Amino acid sequence: LIAIWDGEPAAGRGGTTQIVEEALARHTPVVWLNASEPKDPCILRADKSGKRQTRALDELNPIFAARFSDRGDSENGFNFSHAYFAEKQPNFDPGRIFRIFRDLVARGRLRIRSWRVPNFEKSSREEWEKMIASSPGLPEDAHRYLLDRLCPHYGWADGLSTYYAGVLRSTALATSLMAAFAVLVPMADYISGRHAIDLGRIPALTEFSLIVIILAITWHGRRRRWHERWLNLRQLAELLRQYCYLALLGCALAAPPPPAHFRSGFDRSWVDGMFRNIARDLGLVNAVINQAYVSSVAKLIADILQGQVKYHEGNHETMHKLSHHLHLIGTALFIGTGLACVWHVIFGESPWLLLLATVPPAFGAAFYGIANHGEFSRSADRSLAMARELEAIRSAGLDKALASPHETFAALRQTAEKLASVMIAETMDWSFVFRYRTLNLPG
Repeated sequence: LIAIWDGEPAAGRGGTTQIVEEALARHTPVVWLNASEPKDPCILRADKSGKRQTRALDELNPIFAARFSDRGDSENGFNFSHAYFAEKQPNFDPGRIFRIFRDLVARGRLRIRSWRVPNFEKSSREEWEKMIASSPGLPEDAHRYLLDRLCPHYGWADGLSTYYAGVLRSTALATSLMAAFAVLVPMADYISGRHAIDLGRIPALTEFSLIVIILAITWHGRRRRWHERWLNLRQLAELLRQYCYLALLGCALAAPPPPAHFRSGFDRSWVDGMFRNIARDLGLVNAVINQAYVSSVAKLIADILQGQVKYHEGNHETMHKLSHHLHLIGTALFIGTGLACVWHVIFGESPWLLLLATVPPAFGAAFYGIANHGEFSRSADRSLAMARELEAIRSAGLDKALASPHETFAALRQTAEKLASVMIAETMDWSFVFRYRTLNLPG
């Protein structure tokens, strides 16, 4: 922030002093040009206790570089900014493979859906049009700001994040199951040989092909950085989602300071830098702050809250069932293997008993790997906690803000900033949980 300021305390609400204090509270460096005394420009920052500190202007470069630089991964020749702007609308949806598996295991049913990826910007615009339609009091300028300027950015980041999440999860699912089938193939060859059926080199070639496919998919996914793209784009999409109501209230993004383990990586600096570029390009909403406008924005926030609560409740139910059913399948395979071993000890050797004693553990390990990689149980718990916290904000904070006749705008801004802070903190924590769930060889 560049502030031309006399350094005096605020004479009332608003003004330069309040903006400077808000910037310092958000740990944003402030370049201060003293408007009343002939002093050199300097940098204002707040320490951990919130006390204001003054630094020389020549310290701006390292501060700026540490906070906003897109270091990327230059030693490996990869730059997220270049990759982001080079993205194109995909057509085929590999994530459908994981969703079929999820629906079958969690819900016991199969949904017939297209394998084509919907147009990101078109589908997001339709979603936002429905959301904005519930707040008819918003002025036309606010409509255009959200739909024509902000929504395309959100739709692109959200669509790409969903796409790469599907690619990563479907690939992890496929490689885990192929590894289990690689154990099944030689056992099938052994049984066929015991029954005088010569399969030739087919089993060996099949097993070799499965291993090559697993290696090729894993190498390609890591080279294309599906995992990093998914996490980075999801964080960017969530920042833009919160900005759709923060911008209407003239609020800066109320993001909490990232923990230390985020500062050590390149992903967070790219996300923050890209969001700031987009926010600066969007500018401010052209609106008159009156009671009708405030009520419309409050209705919009209430609808967003309701949608998020509904999403987290549904996600909790799905992830809980998926984790529970995978656990039951793994337990059943383990018990079946134990019974086969007991039967083998009592009644002697049998090719089919040998098959039952070796193949089920391989599939049990595959299902365990799928559940571990997807973090289904932890995702269920997180969604349940988020649904409860968001419901508390909706039933207490939002209602209280609207019940303040003289301070409705200020109270609504405070509630909006609290909501955004909760949502962004949850996304940052989620991204750390999945940070090490990269695409690896099954084993």
